[in-house]
Amino acid sequence: MTDLTKPNALSEAAFGALTAEQIQQIPTASLASLDQSHYQYLTSGQVAAMSAAQITALKHPEWLTPAAVGGFTAQQVAAIAPAAWSKMSAAWMNGLSSAAFAAVPAAAIGSLGATVVRGLSDADFQAMTAVQFAAIADNDWIPLSAVARLRPDQVQTTTDWDSTSARWLNALSPEAFAAIPAAGINQMSLAALQGLDATRRTIALQGADELHAGYIDMASQDASVNYDNVLADLQLMCGNIGSGGLTSAQFDAFNNTLVSAKGAAGNATYVSSLMGSMGVQVNMSADAFNQAVCKWFLGTSNPTAKGYTDVSDSALFNGAIQQAAVNVAQGQLGDCWLVSSLEALAATAPERLNGLISANGNGTYAVKFYNGSADKPVFVTVDGKVANYGADTSAGAWARLVEAAFVEAGANNLLTADGYTNWKDDTSQLEGGVPAWAMRALTGGTNKSFTSGAAAWNAVKAALEDGSGIVTYGCYSKSSKDAKGNEQMVSGHAFAIIGVDEANHKYIFRNPWGSDYVFELSPEELDAISGQGEFDVMESPLEYGTATARLNGTDWSTVSADWINGQTAVLIAAISPTALGKLSGATVAGLSAATLQIMSTQQLLSLPHLDQLSASAVKGLLAAQFKALTAGWYNGLSAEAFAAIPAAGINQMTKDALQGLDAVHRDIALRSADATHAGYIKTAPALITDWTTVTAASVNALSAQALAAIDPADLRKLPAATVQGLSGATVAAFSPQQIAGIPHPEQLSVAAFGGLTAAQVPAIAVSWALMSAAQINAMSPQAIAALPAQGIKDIEGSAAEQGLSASTLHAMTAQQIAAMEHPDWLSVDAFSGLTAAQVPAIAISWGWMSAAQINAMSAQAIAALPDQAIKDIESSDAEKGLSASTLHAMTAQQIAAMEHPDWLSADAFSGMTAAQARAVSISWEWMSADQLNAMSTDAFAAIPAAGVSQMTKESLQGLDSAHAAILHPVSPVSPVSPVSPVSPVSPVSPVSPVSPVSPVSPVSPTDWSRMTAAQMNAMSATDLAAVAPEDLQKLPTSSVKDLSAGTIAALSAKQVAQLPAIETLSASAVAALQPKQVVAIAATANWSKVDAKWLNALSFSAFAGVPASAVNHLSSGALQGLDTMHRAIALMSADAAHLAYLMPMPTPTPTPKPMSTSTVGAAPLIQAMASFNAPASVTTPSHANAGTQALFTLVTAR
Repeated sequence: MTDLTKPNALSEAAFGALTAEQIQQIPTASLASLDQSHYQYLTSGQVAAMSAAQITALKHPEWLTPAAVGGFTAQQVAAIAPAAWSKMSAAWMNGLSSAAFAAVPAAAIGSLGATVVRGLSDADFQAMTAVQFAAIADNDWIPLSAVARLRPDQVQTTTDWDSTSARWLNALSPEAFAAIPAAGINQMSLAALQGLDATRRTIALQGADELHAGYIDMASQDASVNYDNVLADLQLMCGNIGSGGLTSAQFDAFNNTLVSAKGAAGNATYVSSLMGSMGVQVNMSADAFNQAVCKWFLGTSNPTAKGYTDVSDSALFNGAIQQAAVNVAQGQLGDCWLVSSLEALAATAPERLNGLISANGNGTYAVKFYNGSADKPVFVTVDGKVANYGADTSAGAWARLVEAAFVEAGANNLLTADGYTNWKDDTSQLEGGVPAWAMRALTGGTNKSFTSGAAAWNAVKAALEDGSGIVTYGCYSKSSKDAKGNEQMVSGHAFAIIGVDEANHKYIFRNPWGSDYVFELSPEELDAISGQGEFDVMESPLEYGTATARLNGTDWSTVSADWINGQTAVLIAAISPTALGKLSGATVAGLSAATLQIMSTQQLLSLPHLDQLSASAVKGLLAAQFKALTAGWYNGLSAEAFAAIPAAGINQMTKDALQGLDAVHRDIALRSADATHAGYIKTAPALITDWTTVTAASVNALSAQALAAIDPADLRKLPAATVQGLSGATVAAFSPQQIAGIPHPEQLSVAAFGGLTAAQVPAIAVSWALMSAAQINAMSPQAIAALPAQGIKDIEGSAAEQGLSASTLHAMTAQQIAAMEHPDWLSVDAFSGLTAAQVPAIAISWGWMSAAQINAMSAQAIAALPDQAIKDIESSDAEKGLSASTLHAMTAQQIAAMEHPDWLSADAFSGMTAAQARAVSISWEWMSADQLNAMSTDAFAAIPAAGVSQMTKESLQGLDSAHAAILHPVSPVSPVSPVSPVSPVSPVSPVSPVSPVSPVSPVSPTDWSRMTAAQMNAMSATDLAAVAPEDLQKLPTSSVKDLSAGTIAALSAKQVAQLPAIETLSASAVAALQPKQVVAIAATANWSKVDAKWLNALSFSAFAGVPASAVNHLSSGALQGLDTMHRAIALMSADAAHLAYLMPMPTPTPTPKPMSTSTVGAAPLIQAMASFNAPASVTTPSHANAGTQALFTLVTAR
């Protein structure tokens, strides 16, 4: 029979064969003494058979195999002795069924170490209840694979977040992360929050307090630039560094990341600080780069120590961070100065520990110090390898890690501003130090020192009461014990002041030796102890991330409105009134309504440049703010912004505020005030407005009634800037008397000129020459029509006239136009506005107007041009530039008044109408083929037969087919070859002076007595030039009569001189004679046979070549029949007898004013020539062949 009282005596086989009934019979005392081998013999079925009492009796349940553990029921698990759980392995825990695992007490879960927790399966974590999960000592021990599957309810109940890393938090699902309560967010460390990805950042900010929101806000704006990602990038870069070292491109990439790693305000972050400390440079070797990465990101550069321990598997804080100071104690290092400072910090401001130290989730820790001030944070990374004789770790590993980090920071010259220079990377550097220096490095604050307990009391009490200060006491030479002989003051030792006992008026000292070394002394008792000591009070140290710290060092004169508007409400509320008083006008102008709503009354009252606040921002103020603000504040607002205040806001204002409003703001307030508040305004004492400081916006905001009430004398005080900003509506509301009072009306804007009324215009006292064209053009037609004659003259004397618009000119009266002395200075655009009624009013000669100006006129205005204007235009260069449309708009009477329509361009001729063609009063012989061809066929067909008969042969021969067809209703015959016998040819033109000639048979070239004109005209220029002059003497008179102009032009002077009966040449042939030919003729011809028609056909230059002897052989009929210009030329060489034939002259054409070109009688011309040499620049074409010019032109000077 099996002895169940001695289970250890059973073999493995016998023990394994025990039934469930037999197992239940084993006494609890026997199970309590079960050896390890028999624990491992137990099967899952045997374990399942045990009673709760038997389970409790098991002293080493951890010895059970994982297979046996699977037999535990939920009831049995609850019976396991509490002390046993700390010995369980991960494999053991993983062996439990889900039901059994769920029954594990929370305290048991909390006793599991890092290795066990890391070894639990994902299923174990999923099986955990929320209570069990919350009991885990350190969340960072949970594998990331399990973190990703955690449920929101598990996360929601967790209370210990102070050591959780960003790596762990980013592994949570967004739903699980969102379940973290605000209290949890506000336990998270600086590095953890700065390492959150963008999604989790956004979620965290919803519950973060000022400090923890600050940690996030001061992080890189790019959430991807965090510790884990940058570390991975740097390790990758290290692997890509070649034998030549870091390349320039790699260096640039490193620096770009460094810049991105900084905060939005350029502040240092954990990652940017580490990168900045790496000392990276071009050509840096891969080994050196790797060492820098390991040192600064992985903390592998451990300070030298006598011995080491690894605390990476220890909790960073044992329990809540608020209890972090309880078990902090100095170890075997002489660093009471540092540990006492850590104790003071943990006791009075435990939330600062979140910023002091953070877990990275990879066995390393981020530690933050300050180098002299709160705006100079520095970071180091340490791993879990620390001296094994430092601060006690029963409170968690945090203090021991800070010791190691302090050595690293000092050895790398990161704390030089705190006095730590020339440190070695050795733990022994912590032996002895100054508490005040340590506190500056820990808090970034400034300290005040007190050697007397009595003197320090108020400062210590104030610092500890509001949590803004940290206090230590350095005992230099005092020693004391209490009544029981316990140590109190220790010479050469530092203490933390963890509070004050106000009831007993005593300081509470804590010796860094441990939490048991706490005692109280009154100031008097302390001062009574002989020796010296010193209180160090850190006053208002600015923790990294707090609103005040984030604003510290800001240059408020340069910050933008966008930057302020983008801050959190906490940060905006933290901006001091002094800081706000430094804002620029542009920044104030951009402040949003939401930003103003956050501000306190004191902040609002401190704002400078109130006139720059936008209407939308002021409109959004809260009711309480409207009620709290003063009249001075409201008066500082621009009229536009003040007018944006809703009626409800006006009616929230106090009586004092309303009665203190200036005239402008009173007027605006009255528009929306209720009866009560309007009564406050109306019964207010009269205010004297300083009109020298009133802005345009304020004046523009006034009602028409208020504007009309302004004394003109006050308007005279307005500054130039105000006058320039007056609106059109404001100006329109003024009376003429007020307009007269405006100083420098020329400074009014273009828009303001648009508001001027007809009644106001005459009241403007300054010269209109001061006004610009833009101002005048902006005026209404009625206002323009009200301009006085002097105003028109003033405008003419300025640059404005040339810029007047068409609409401005159109609005003027005929009387105003008549007052213009220089309408020719008007622009082309202005001329387009001339009306038919205005045109006759123009008082100066139209000879001053350009073609462009005239062409710009409307058809109605052109048709209104008087005859004299037409003549004036003809006397100038303008006629040549008249357009087709301008000519088309003229009346037949105007065309008839033209003395020189032949001076019109071909383009102008294209606009001629049939009625106008019939009205042309000069001979059509002056018109060129180009002009005729440019005419419409209707206009050309309207030319009278007499006009056609006047056309020259060249003009007729130059007609295009369309115009020739009008003269020749039959198809033209092809021309014959000029050098071959031809068939009879019809005349080229029915009006040609040459009758058709029948062809003749060829004759001998030597028989010149039979040579016909047709044969001569058919010869080439070369052949003609070869004819001997004496042969030409033989030509019959009939042949000479019909020689063409071309033939005559081809002959030399010597040849022409031999022609018989030269007086029989046709007019066209005579016109072709050149001066040298005429001179040759004069030597041989009988000039008494030449008639006036023949002479008038000569060009002016050819006639001028006729010698005096020939002139004086001309008949009286020939001389008296000369036209004006030929007569003037003949006068220059006629003798007294022949001069009489040239007198008296016909009555000259009246001279247009102010410019005209005309011929004059002989006596005036001779008199004028005696004293006037007409320059070539004033010669003008006269009736003659194309290209000829009058010798003299008299121009009436303007």
